[in-house]
Amino acid sequence: MALYLASKGKRVRVYNEAKLQEAIMQEDWCQGDDIDDDYNSLIGKLKECLRKAKGVCLREKKGRISEETTKLLEKRKNMKGTIEDHLEYSILSRVIRQQLKKDFEAHRMEKLLKAAEEKKSLKKCKRDMVLYRSEVTALKNTDGIPVKEKSEMEKVCEDFYTKLFKSTRNVQPLPPLQQEENVPPILVSEVERAIGSMKNGKAPGKDGTTSEVLKSGREQLWKIPDERFTHYLDEGRIPSQWKESNTILLYKKGDREDLKNYRPICLLSHVYKLFTKIILNRLSRRLDEQQPREQAGFRKNYSLSE
Repeated sequence: MALYLASKGKRVRVYNEAKLQEAIMQEDWCQGDDIDDDYNSLIGKLKECLRKAKGVCLREKKGRISEETTKLLEKRKNMKGTIEDHLEYSILSRVIRQQLKKDFEAHRMEKLLKAAEEKKSLKKCKRDMVLYRSEVTALKNTDGIPVKEKSEMEKVCEDFYTKLFKSTRNVQPLPPLQQEENVPPILVSEVERAIGSMKNGKAPGKDGTTSEVLKSGREQLWKIPDERFTHYLDEGRIPSQWKESNTILLYKKGDREDLKNYRPICLLSHVYKLFTKIILNRLSRRLDEQQPREQAGFRKNYSLSE
């Protein structure tokens, strides 16, 4: 389990879509025999294509300070701070403090209003506006002793959540199917539809891929996963890398060293999310087809009045 402890701000990586698609076309995407080795090769080649297409890594602009305040800050910076300028410097500093307070409040209201108009989460909006999130400096182990080493904190998290989510029920194995159904191969159109429905701005998993990258590759990239996904279905196996995730701890309240006071979020591979979304689309369509007319209220794009 990999543990992410803090975040100071987002960095925006800029990619040239034309260069990315060109790099994808020039790469050899032949599928290997071993699923895990092939997936490692796939991600490695994709990262190489991104390296060829990457631009400057910029810190995301917050837009909190107005142009007028920026000019005042520049003016104060250029002042020599001599005895003659002391009074003017003090007055200018006071004006800057007042102006910064107004700018921050205006920025806050603008973000909240925009989130409300777009019907997005106000709680998430407020969380995104935080300039710095405090680190998790220590966690208590099962003996109640705080540990500070990252590897030890990861072990505390792994033991805690393994015990929390481990089932104690004796589940009987499912009987084998009497008649197996041939699974149709996954089409490029299914990949395109699933990618189009994926949300942007989501944190990547351990392989580093994001939905923005999958969308930027367009047709040149979309035709690569279909054969692999079909192979996974035929073999009844998925890459073992999909079973690993990064974990982010979100503090709720109470003792910061008690893991019970944190909410875990697992960051999964976006390629894995793409695969499961394709399966979900197939299942949803099949279930809708099997629903009787009397159950129209439970079908997609239908209501109780139909």
